[in-house]
Amino acid sequence: MSANESRRRGDPPSQQKDDKPITIPFRYQALEDNVYSTRFVQIEPAESRDSLLVCSLTHVAFGDRPKFEALSYMWGDEDDKRAITLNGCQFHVRKNLFDALVYLRSRGQTGFLWVDALCIDQNNIKERTKQVRIMRHIYFRAASVVVWLGSKYSRYQKSLTEIEVSNIVNPASKPEKEIPDAAGEETQTEASKVEREMVRQLVADEYWNRVWIIQEVGQNEMKRVCFGHMEVGWDDFIHLVTMHNAKGGPLRLAQQLSQKYAGAHTLRRLLIDHKDAQCKEQRDKIYGLVGLALDACGFPLDYDKSLLVVWNDTMEFMNRHKLFLTDRETDIIYIGGLVKSLLMGAKCSPFQQIAQQAEPQTDLQTIEAGNYRETSNPKVFHINAYVLGCIRYIGPTTQEMAADLGKTDEWAEQLQYHYGSDLGDVHKESNQLIRAVLESSLSQLQQTCFNRVGLVKSKGDNSFLREPLSTYWDDTESFAKHHTNW
Repeated sequence: MSANESRRRGDPPSQQKDDKPITIPFRYQALEDNVYSTRFVQIEPAESRDSLLVCSLTHVAFGDRPKFEALSYMWGDEDDKRAITLNGCQFHVRKNLFDALVYLRSRGQTGFLWVDALCIDQNNIKERTKQVRIMRHIYFRAASVVVWLGSKYSRYQKSLTEIEVSNIVNPASKPEKEIPDAAGEETQTEASKVEREMVRQLVADEYWNRVWIIQEVGQNEMKRVCFGHMEVGWDDFIHLVTMHNAKGGPLRLAQQLSQKYAGAHTLRRLLIDHKDAQCKEQRDKIYGLVGLALDACGFPLDYDKSLLVVWNDTMEFMNRHKLFLTDRETDIIYIGGLVKSLLMGAKCSPFQQIAQQAEPQTDLQTIEAGNYRETSNPKVFHINAYVLGCIRYIGPTTQEMAADLGKTDEWAEQLQYHYGSDLGDVHKESNQLIRAVLESSLSQLQQTCFNRVGLVKSKGDNSFLREPLSTYWDDTESFAKHHTNW
């Protein structure tokens, strides 16, 4: 066991008798670099629910085989925080986590508990990267995973009797229906309405849209779901939702988890199935799925990397490990677009992509790979392509077209050469283009991307356009070896 941050060892100031929070700010002690370890929280008992929340934080090596539970929850509103005492110092947590800790304290939770917001120094990117890499092990090794859906459901439970609550918590023990009298029937009807509304809200809870729950819930068979002041086993919770004919949310997740070993948990499948999952950190759109993917061991996870680099990492990793479908020519393009959209959203247009600064590629192995069809270089993607056209001539720039009449005449001469039989239509389109350039300001032209298919075809021999690109492989390969500045 490494350095202990708990009060038992650090011996920081003790809790004040008047139960007021201490104002000394909490500071993390670094985890040891040469040992796989993490921190665990322990909640100290209290006399009442309103007592100050006091916790201790302890460093523990995984080699010590710690017994613990792991919390799965939504972080919630970052502006709504509550003060707790952590190792005798002040620490602020968001309200949803605060409610979860208070609930667990009321249930007698005194053992080790792993909570990401407390057990990871979130301001230390290096530590966060390292801890996120091992999160799948943390949730797998936990004795159980505690799913916390929030305290808001207590408003429904106040309207239910102890027996009705017991029937929800343990539906298998629900007694057979008896014929009630009029008053009893009215009470049952009201209770059923409350229960139905609560289940409807449970299924629609934003928790089920989190990208991280796929890993947190999926890595462990032992799960308990807590909401309001209720606690239900995972199977009983799914049974409760099913009995109310609810769809989506937990049922969708349960179905996906049931197919974990049947091909549903490949990285490619997870990216597609959970493309709408939500997270604040865009990198987690990828990183949050890596831990559950059966074929993503060794993925280069690093929060210091830009979104564009994470996209490159993902595509190269999938290419290296042959994770693309081999029977679908466009799969590389489809997954590439999907991953880019997940990471960059509206900022992933081609123009915005090339507008970002990028370091020049100096690795000539990509270009000089020899036989492109047999290379194992992950930067080389094998895509079947066809020649749809070729560039015969590059005309003047918009500035040259306005200022250099000689360049404009040269442009007209090239049009005459390539479109000898359709000069009328060709010059009509050309004049429209030149007129548009002359009538636009320089700033307008700088913001304009000309990408329009002409209505006139070249008189050249285009019979080769229907041939596969591989027909011209030798020519392009020799060209590539002598042109490295792509």
